[in-house]
Amino acid sequence: MLDLAFIRSNPDVVKEAARVKNNPIDIDYLLEVDRQVTTLQRQVEEMRARQNLLSKSIQKAGNDKDLRNALIAEGKQLAEQIKSMEPQLNALLEERQQLLYLVPNIPDPSAPIGKDENDNVPIRYWGEIPTFDFEPRDHYALMQELDMVDIERGVKIAGARSYILKNDAARLELALMNFALDRMVQKGFSPLIV
Repeated sequence: MLDLAFIRSNPDVVKEAARVKNNPIDIDYLLEVDRQVTTLQRQVEEMRARQNLLSKSIQKAGNDKDLRNALIAEGKQLAEQIKSMEPQLNALLEERQQLLYLVPNIPDPSAPIGKDENDNVPIRYWGEIPTFDFEPRDHYALMQELDMVDIERGVKIAGARSYILKNDAARLELALMNFALDRMVQKGFSPLIV
């Protein structure tokens, strides 16, 4: 995730990164939400500072009941204002966080620009490209054929590019986790579950 200070000071760079990556995020809207958050946070902090001053003034008021009552009433009013502003502030903070998750990283200037994955350009090749006397299939097709993955259900549950491992694939993943855990235990790690 990009640093918010970087986005604030380089909005055009971030907009260009979003454009190049075909990301529809509205950076101007993100910055507007950020301004609203900053303004509301400042107001709440000023009210809390005023509350602290009132608390000290109440202590100093001594036996002057009228002054104490007036200060207490003002403190209650400030507390109610802060309480009424907090839901809006929390909603804005959450919205800003969700928008920040969508901001793309800045691509390297030497990276080729394309519309989608099909426009990817190989940078280098390693080894020899094997030849087969049959049509090779990708892992997606093989796992579907072997009933090891449920992509449709994964997308419905967790969103795009999600999947659910099942049958032998689920067992293989658990075996790999157990293998790694056993190795860590041999090195003195104590597993805990909460």
